[in-house]
Amino acid sequence: DEDEFYYVDLIGRAVEDENGKAIGSVIALENFGASDLLEIKPKIGASFYLPFTDECVLEITDDKIIVRIPEGLIE
Repeated sequence: DEDEFYYVDLIGRAVEDENGKAIGSVIALENFGASDLLEIKPKIGASFYLPFTDECVLEITDDKIIVRIPEGLIE
């Protein structure tokens, strides 16, 4: 369906915040037992995990993922 996708299809997709600022790209999707996590690699710095929840992942389009980064997660 239109709103369905495979997690593998998200790898490599650009990630932007809700204001259109480029954050990085998805390098993996993980689940360590509690919930699904996007691993995002910024252009500079170490990768970080973002919960794959409706509160954090606002929209998934064909070419990018729009997210809301919780305060204090990255600087």
